[in-house]
Amino acid sequence: MEKRVKQLVVWLLMFILIMGMLPAASAVGGEEDTVDVTMSVIWDDDDNYTGERPESVTVVLVRNGMDMEITTILSEANGWSDTILGLPAVDGSGSAYEYTVKEQAPGGYLAEYSGNAADSFVITNVKLTEIPDDPIPLAPDEQTHAADNTNEGNYLFLLLALSIVLFAGGTVLGRRRRKQKQ
Repeated sequence: MEKRVKQLVVWLLMFILIMGMLPAASAVGGEEDTVDVTMSVIWDDDDNYTGERPESVTVVLVRNGMDMEITTILSEANGWSDTILGLPAVDGSGSAYEYTVKEQAPGGYLAEYSGNAADSFVITNVKLTEIPDDPIPLAPDEQTHAADNTNEGNYLFLLLALSIVLFAGGTVLGRRRRKQKQ
């Protein structure tokens, strides 16, 4: 009889675990209550054509929208990648933490974020291009040609309008003079 009671208790505990009524052992102190956050940086700057890419960048770990005191430095030495191991996955009440990352973006670059804590975060640093305040000046012969092209249509229109006015005016005056002679 004692053997049957033990079997019944085991079956009951298994049923409760399967139905989710009892927290799994891993959520109460096993390995599953931590998370590893991997992050990497890639550069969209034409292979550092300006030579302005920094030697390293600092990435801050963010949990539930608040900066943590955990930072990592990414550089060419670590392949622009790092993993922070063993972060708590849930708070004291069992609610899952949401982890993100934030880079202290280097000057002249725009940071674009993708990914998530489960897979990994990718920070793409895109090189910003500057737009000059003054347009690029044209060569002297292009300036003359450009000026001629913009005014040429205006001069032709003005010449045509003046010709029409003179022709119409001459026709009207000619008719008046004929009437006066008659």
